[in-house]
Amino acid sequence: DPHYYYALLLWNDGSVAQAKNEFRRAVELGFKPKSPVEAKQLGDIYGDAGEYDKALEFYQRAIDYDPTDVDANLKKGLVYMFKSDGASAKPYLEKVLQLLPDFKSSPNYPQFRPYFESAGL
Repeated sequence: DPHYYYALLLWNDGSVAQAKNEFRRAVELGFKPKSPVEAKQLGDIYGDAGEYDKALEFYQRAIDYDPTDVDANLKKGLVYMFKSDGASAKPYLEKVLQLLPDFKSSPNYPQFRPYFESAGL
């Protein structure tokens, strides 16, 4: 776990590229997220790098910890949309709407509208 915690220090210091390398190294050495926050953070790292399958794996771990985690469901759905897999994205985006019934009227919705509409929602 030292690589993971070192990566957090680098991240908080603004050394993003170095932090990403340390996060990856932690995973390569067998680091397992102990919370949905850790799992989502690793999902974000891999998603930003375009490693969508690895990102999906970590977002799923976050959902396994907490199926009501709106952020993890949204991010997993979006990654599927980035992979042009609307059918796989739909259940996760539906879950977001179930958990946040007013999401479509929120100020954040317009940036996500194309993804929800492409998934048929």
